[in-house]
Amino acid sequence: MAITNPEAIRYANEMIRPLSEQLRGVLFQLESLEEAVQRIMPMIPNDVTEIVEDGREAEGISRLTGADVHRLVNLRAAILQLVAPEDKAAVLKACVRPLRG
Repeated sequence: MAITNPEAIRYANEMIRPLSEQLRGVLFQLESLEEAVQRIMPMIPNDVTEIVEDGREAEGISRLTGADVHRLVNLRAAILQLVAPEDKAAVLKACVRPLRG
């Protein structure tokens, strides 16, 4: 049976497809970080006293600690583990625009 309700169709096209585009972009970014994570994370101690000295505090940018970086990398891994292959396939199927990385 086909879904023909105009409101449901509009929801799929105006909400679900754009959401899928965003999710695909996020998944692509998370997956593409793997090489950098493996190479760089050993250089960053998991410590709240170790500050990433990027000189951006003068711009009003918060200072990151090594612990902050490790927490975010761990969050990245947790998000990727939540995405089953069939979920990723559904995201990709709903996308209509080519991926721009």
